[in-house]
Amino acid sequence: MWLLQMFSFDIKPKQSYSLTKYEGEIKMKVDTSKCVGCGACMAVCPAKAIDYKDGKAFIDTTKCVGCQTCVSVCPMQAITIED
Repeated sequence: MWLLQMFSFDIKPKQSYSLTKYEGEIKMKVDTSKCVGCGACMAVCPAKAIDYKDGKAFIDTTKCVGCQTCVSVCPMQAITIED
């Protein structure tokens, strides 16, 4: 979270998203080697599905709705769609 305060970047999603869950269709994953724990993804997640473990983003797949907002705001490109 400390990086979020140090850097000034726009963390607002560019569009609004429905909170309809698309179970099994879209899953996000965090590359912990790229995540710097800045808090941008957690700040914009409409489902409040992102928390931090050991200073890195962690996505709770039971809460994630697959809107991909976190992907679009991550400055390190650490969050991607799981294959």
